[in-house]
Amino acid sequence: MTRVLNSSNGSTQTIEFMASNVIETETWEASFDRATPAPAVAAALVHDMRLPTDVPWGLRDDGSSIYLDDRPIGEQIEPGACLSIVPRTHLG
Repeated sequence: MTRVLNSSNGSTQTIEFMASNVIETETWEASFDRATPAPAVAAALVHDMRLPTDVPWGLRDDGSSIYLDDRPIGEQIEPGACLSIVPRTHLG
């Protein structure tokens, strides 16, 4: 999969990475505008991978095991990173 989302600031710089679903049955190549917030990237990937939309999803960097926050994707990962789309859960 290749997907480019445009941010509101008109940036044309993109970041490419691999994204897989939580059980790693699908792995896709993805390309997004670096300024796109990580939750918007997760939502687009969830939609395109046809995952359930009634579940809150997030992204986890497989290399560092860090869950991405609301900042732009380009501030949180390096090009070529491997990300997993995982359900967001809250304890307590």
